[in-house]
Amino acid sequence: MEQETLNAVDSFVAENGFIPMLIVRDLDKLATMRMPMQGKNDFILSSANETELEVRCSLLLWPGEESASADIVTVDNMTINLATYQVYIDDRPVDLTLMEYSLLSFLATHPSRCLFARDASPPRVGL
Repeated sequence: MEQETLNAVDSFVAENGFIPMLIVRDLDKLATMRMPMQGKNDFILSSANETELEVRCSLLLWPGEESASADIVTVDNMTINLATYQVYIDDRPVDLTLMEYSLLSFLATHPSRCLFARDASPPRVGL
């Protein structure tokens, strides 16, 4: 696929939810391959046999839960998948930087914990 086509696929997936994608690539074009950024993706060489194609498709379309329940954190309408580093609000994907994701997942997995900035003084309690 051309870069323009991959960009269009990325946009579609971002707007409509993740769809599994299997890219078939010739060996001589493997070095220039770019996988879509979002969703569950895999690739296969055009010279692969039917059995490998079947196995890769089965893995992409596996209907089961890919993550253990301990890997899923839900807070109100937000879901964080700690295994895949994905965040959803109302079942829509949220794009976060690594720092934003790290902070969000830490805070969500440590509820009711009092946190201070490194150089900040704890709040004073008046009597």
